[in-house]
Amino acid sequence: MAWGTESRARTSTSEHRQRRARVFLRDGYACQLRYPNVCTGAAEHMDHIGNIADGGIEDDSNAQAVCIPCHKVKTKKDKGDIAKV
Repeated sequence: MAWGTESRARTSTSEHRQRRARVFLRDGYACQLRYPNVCTGAAEHMDHIGNIADGGIEDDSNAQAVCIPCHKVKTKKDKGDIAKV
């Protein structure tokens, strides 16, 4: 699956919403990435640690709570738009 080609069908399911709630509770609603100079600390997104587009699984163990700025940075890194840290 290529970046940006998936539909909202996967993320609008009850299962996905339940996973998101479990991950946020597990991670204490705190950003798990904590990139310097961008992190707000408050998680608002759920991120797949191993990207679905690259074969990552839909499972709590492959998910983390992240703030929006950190999620944007990670997404750019994952897409190769910026250098890996």
